[in-house]
Amino acid sequence: MSETEQQIFETYAKDYLPVFNRYKIVLDHGDGVYVWDIAGRKYLDFLGGIAVNVLGYNYPQLVEAIASQAAKIIHASNLYYTKPQADAAEKLAALSGLGKVFFCNSGAEANEGALKIARKYACQIHPEKSQILTAWDSFHGRT
Repeated sequence: MSETEQQIFETYAKDYLPVFNRYKIVLDHGDGVYVWDIAGRKYLDFLGGIAVNVLGYNYPQLVEAIASQAAKIIHASNLYYTKPQADAAEKLAALSGLGKVFFCNSGAEANEGALKIARKYACQIHPEKSQILTAWDSFHGRT
């Protein structure tokens, strides 16, 4: 463990409220499906991001699109209309064939929305098959 890693761990211990256990890896950068720590070690990242940001790392087209949008509005509440969101909704609705899309801001909202949609669909098509099975102690978001 490098001195820099140790300093970062100590800063976290002093200033950060932990809500889950962490791996003793200090990430520095990523490219595609790989990430590197500050000591230069390469890892295959099976997460590709986290939560609602599972995009991988440093894809040129994605970096360009994010930079272009960040120069305009990086994030807006769903209380407002934006053209990029309207365009994304139109494309996703057409691709899915479901007619409508649901945008949300967290994994908890995504999972809760998916459960509600699945239950509504099941109740309309097969009411006898509308139960939702879950895994004990599984994580689906902070609600």
